[in-house]
This record gives sequence, C-alpha cells and structure tokens, in this order.
Amino acid sequence: MFVTLADFKGEINISQNRYNNTNYDAIIAETEESVLKLLLGEDLYLKLIDDLDVDNVPLNTMYAYFLNGKTYSVYNEEEQIVKIDYKGAKAMLK
Repeated sequence: MFVTLADFKGEINISQNRYNNTNYDAIIAETEESVLKLLLGEDLYLKLIDDLDVDNVPLNTMYAYFLNGKTYSVYNEEEQIVKIDYKGAKAMLK
C-alpha cells in the first residue's frame, strides 16, 4: 500500500468511530489497486509493483516521481518556460 490510514489527516480526515483500522486498511488497499490499474493499465501497474523494495519504495526514479510528485519546467505554447508542480499519485489516491 502506498497510502495508509495515517495519511488521512486534517482536511482529508476519515472518521474512525465505525470501523476498525483493519477494515480501513483493506478498503484502502483494494481501492488503491483498482484505481492504479485503471489509471496505468495492468502491465504498467505490475511493473510499478515489481519495482518496489521491501518498504514499498520505488527503486526507479520514474516511479518515485509518479507516486510522490515532482516540480519540473516545460515550455508552454508561447515557448516560455513554466513550472509544473505535479503532486503525485499518492496525493490523488488520498
């Protein structure tokens, strides 16, 4: 799992008075997998999973940027450099 119950704080807080943490963990894991498979496709999702170390941290920089985000610069239509602040898939999954 990339997102855990501990990630749901503040504005995205999940009330924990109805279910125990085990139920939330199962819901998060199932939802995370299905959303990432829809977003990436089965093949790329499996490549991402295969790239993880024992702590679920991507070894490949490309996957790390995808999950955690990155600020980068690109040229816009007017050929001016603009910064893009990509928040990452973890933020989207929350």
